[in-house]
Amino acid sequence: MNTRSLKQIIRKRYISRLFIPLIVLAAVGLLALLNPPGSKYKASAVTEPSQTSALFADQSKYVKMTAETLFYSGVDYKINDKVKARIYYTLDDEKCYYFIISSNKLPENYGTLENFTFTAKLIDDRELFNKITASVSKELDFSTSGIKEYSSPIIISQYHYVHGFTTFYIIMLLIICVFCAIHLFFVLAILIAPSLSNPSMHLRRYGNRKSLFSLACSEFAVSKATACKNVYITDTFLISISRMNVDIIPLENIVWIYNYNVLHNSKGKTKMYFPLCIVTDCKKLYKIHRITQKTSDRIIDVIQSRFPEIMVGYDN
Repeated sequence: MNTRSLKQIIRKRYISRLFIPLIVLAAVGLLALLNPPGSKYKASAVTEPSQTSALFADQSKYVKMTAETLFYSGVDYKINDKVKARIYYTLDDEKCYYFIISSNKLPENYGTLENFTFTAKLIDDRELFNKITASVSKELDFSTSGIKEYSSPIIISQYHYVHGFTTFYIIMLLIICVFCAIHLFFVLAILIAPSLSNPSMHLRRYGNRKSLFSLACSEFAVSKATACKNVYITDTFLISISRMNVDIIPLENIVWIYNYNVLHNSKGKTKMYFPLCIVTDCKKLYKIHRITQKTSDRIIDVIQSRFPEIMVGYDN
């Protein structure tokens, strides 16, 4: 009599599938705890551009404001030679502040914006700042060094608030969390009810799934391993148990069985294996890996002695 339960074996195979999603969820939870999205990404209300420097220093990178007057600099923000936004500026507290406003948010007459309300991301990008000041100095016919001296390096970008990597990053994290949660739900359900596992679900191809799975469990309980410790042939099934999976194959549905040679290199040593391939009448292919030729032949002999009509062998 087999001292192991097929249901317990299936449960053990699925327990390992809990670890990766749990680790991912724990990592995301830790990030959320250390950097709360509400405080990190919430837009702070500002009334003057000069307030942005202090906010940026306090790690507040998103602002909502109404600018009294924004002047078009004559410089456009392009990606692949396509105008995506336009560069504006305004003066506040003897400093020049630059704004990147999406083209689709601008009115037809976009030369000067009055009382323009928007939400933006604060950017400290020296390369972008240098490009903007160089372009503005050329448009205004003023020295680049002079423009930089009186310009704030913190760029106020409405375009990057909409299109920035942060939004994409948060959405991807949420998607990952949802998939992990769904995965955990199904694994926990299978741990509670192994009849919901893949080995059981695959039996739908051959008849009533619940009845076949129940019969497999009862026959496995009184079976002994055939030829190798992880292959069991009962009255009705061939049950193969690998490190990560369990296959339950009804014997009467097998139509073809064969093996072939595989060379496996590990730590400088070459070993030969003879994977056993089993094809059922619904064209489902099962493989029993890492067994010897003797073991493979033994399994074939046992099955063919009971079902001589099964095709055996592989011809290239």
